[in-house]
Amino acid sequence: MQGARLSRLVFASMKLLVTGASGFAGRNLLKLLQSQDPKPALYGWHRGQIETGQYPGINWSQVDLIDADAVERAIARTRPTHLIHLAAASNVGSSFRTPALTWEINAIGTLNLMESLWRSSPETRVVMISSAAVYGQAFAAGRAVDEDAVPLPLDPYGASKLACEILAGVYLRRGLHVLILRPFNYLGAGQIGNLVIPTFTQQLARIKCEQSPPRLLVGNLETTRDFLHIRDVVRAYWDVLRFCDDIPSGTVMNVSSGIPRKIADILADLIRLSALHQVEVNTDTARLRPSDIPVAIGDASKLHRLTGWEPLMDWEETLEECLTDARKRLANQGAG
Repeated sequence: MQGARLSRLVFASMKLLVTGASGFAGRNLLKLLQSQDPKPALYGWHRGQIETGQYPGINWSQVDLIDADAVERAIARTRPTHLIHLAAASNVGSSFRTPALTWEINAIGTLNLMESLWRSSPETRVVMISSAAVYGQAFAAGRAVDEDAVPLPLDPYGASKLACEILAGVYLRRGLHVLILRPFNYLGAGQIGNLVIPTFTQQLARIKCEQSPPRLLVGNLETTRDFLHIRDVVRAYWDVLRFCDDIPSGTVMNVSSGIPRKIADILADLIRLSALHQVEVNTDTARLRPSDIPVAIGDASKLHRLTGWEPLMDWEETLEECLTDARKRLANQGAG
């Protein structure tokens, strides 16, 4: 590449705004950014209440993306040189229960952000985090999809993220510099909620500590997915940001391992690593999704070609990390 990486001078003068900075991916990204030398000036937006004192060196603002005026004021006040747009309602299962809220936070929130940037900070370099969920029915071919696949989302979340991409396209044609990333599944310490790996590790932690009988409730174990450690994912975000002046505006890139992992095999690995025996596995119909596609894996060769990024984290160590984190959380709950 001709442009190479951003110089130390550019790093030192960078004003980087991260929306959704208090979320799982946001926290990991901030940790990576704070390890840089020199590190950029960091600005984080959060929606709910957080303890900002646990994130030293971050300039925090509480901004609701649905509030267009608040977004406008915050962008005009900061005028970031670079922005990573992470904020989203990102749970596929919840999107079926509250589709209007998912659409409002994702699509309307992105519209407000793009409009504010275009009005008040049009020179900002934007990395917008979309999702592999936009592919949907395109996964039916059963092979790793690349960015040329036609998006055909199957759930409200995927549809809302595709709308975000379309909105970004409107504003990049008006002059904004926008790059779009489509991350696949990720995991790591600190991930909670009703996602597949945390639900497994939380149940296994309770069984290991004899707080629950040796019985697991699961959804569809026959699906195959593409997983990355969250540290590999946020490193991809940062690599794209560093190369943003070399990558044409509007470029879409997958963030994926390309490795198919069957959910049943992941569960078997977690049970083995937990050193548990005779665990009963039962299907819970409430955990089944209306549009569970059999295989969803991605081709990230474009990202590798443009930035040199590739996954580095060991898979078994990643699973061990998730199990250890679940046990620590359980112990802390007991101590509290």
